[in-house]
Amino acid sequence: MKKLLGAALIAAAAGMSGAALAADLPVKAPVYKAPSAYDWSGFYAGAHIGYGWGHEHDNLSKLIRGAAIDRFDIDGIIGGVHAGYNWQANHFVYGFEADFDGSGMNGSASFINSGRSGTLAFDNNWQASLRARAGYAADNWLLYATGGIAFAGAKSKLDIGDPGAPPPTRSSDSATLTGWTIGIGSEYAFSRNWITRAELRYTDFGTKTFHLTDDVGDAVPARVRFDELVATVGISYKF
Repeated sequence: MKKLLGAALIAAAAGMSGAALAADLPVKAPVYKAPSAYDWSGFYAGAHIGYGWGHEHDNLSKLIRGAAIDRFDIDGIIGGVHAGYNWQANHFVYGFEADFDGSGMNGSASFINSGRSGTLAFDNNWQASLRARAGYAADNWLLYATGGIAFAGAKSKLDIGDPGAPPPTRSSDSATLTGWTIGIGSEYAFSRNWITRAELRYTDFGTKTFHLTDDVGDAVPARVRFDELVATVGISYKF
């Protein structure tokens, strides 16, 4: 019995000694892993909406005497879809993007002189662009600049005649304008796949000849230029 009791005391003492030595050993702290930065590379597509303010420039005063309306304002809602691809090298993000918009931008101006009155109107029906993009990424934020080629579908309309003697002579012509665009924007990725955006772009769609007629049937080859400033907000899905 004494031998058993002695053995138990020796084992207990050894266990207590081992526990004390273990307590004295340094404890290894868990390794902290910083969250990885957001990866902007890859294909994305989305939709956007905004508002545009622009100007129509023409040479009507040289074609119809008294029609001093060589410039007037246009504005309206614009919205559509976009798609693109990004590459990333450290904080530098670069890529390309294409978009297509339906446009409600329009405007008109009237004139009256020497017994003749008239109205020149301009409607922008759609827009599109193909652009390069480059910017700086700070994790989930991206600030970028963009620029490229732009297109617009437009219609110019001329109503002209004698006041009080309706109907006036009406003519219209449609054309596609081609120009350039440049702007800046910001994006925020609020999840791995979903990205919000805000963008401001200036576009000069260039000049095109619209073939119109006056109230006596003479040709009125109006040279029309269209430029605008558009602000949009949107959302994208990154695949």
